[in-house]
Amino acid sequence: MREPPGLWDGYTGRLGFDIGANIGQSAAVMAPRFGRVICCEPNQGAYADLAVAYSGDPKFTLLMVAAADRDGIMSLSACRDSKSELLSPDLIGKSPDPWFSGELWRVLVPCFTVATLAAAYGVPDFVKVDTEGSEVLVLRGARPVLGQADWLVEWHSPELREECRRLLAGAGLKVTEVPYPYPEGRPPYEGEPQNGWLRAFR
Repeated sequence: MREPPGLWDGYTGRLGFDIGANIGQSAAVMAPRFGRVICCEPNQGAYADLAVAYSGDPKFTLLMVAAADRDGIMSLSACRDSKSELLSPDLIGKSPDPWFSGELWRVLVPCFTVATLAAAYGVPDFVKVDTEGSEVLVLRGARPVLGQADWLVEWHSPELREECRRLLAGAGLKVTEVPYPYPEGRPPYEGEPQNGWLRAFR
């Protein structure tokens, strides 16, 4: 899906976290903007491609883990192309977005909070979150450092958008919304858009 123009404007710093790094699309954008980048991607297939692209670059630290509201193990769903995405089970069959229309299998993956990652690698200047329905869990797990970073968060339902906005604003961040530039200016399904981005700055 195409990103909106200007989505990354204003994001620079010493340390960035790429939560839901997939095969490195955002890592490529973050590379010139940050001195160090911590990439988290729990999908084994996507992580393999990420490692091919960035494991030799000392700027990047690659972790085959998810981010959540706790440290431990979490269940995610592999839907359609298992190499591409791992989805939150909470959205399977509940969203009008056709991407979440059917579940193939569940996988258990290790997870850590952003707060735990910050304790290990440093408090980030910026965090990008693209976790296919787990975005609220990521923000809840970041509460101790939530207001100390700038954020770019993809949301996957109107309810998740509002909860993400509440958490970000509650941490004292200035939040704006950027909708997706869908083909012909409309979502690929009827009703309210089910995806978009929240930009949040200190």
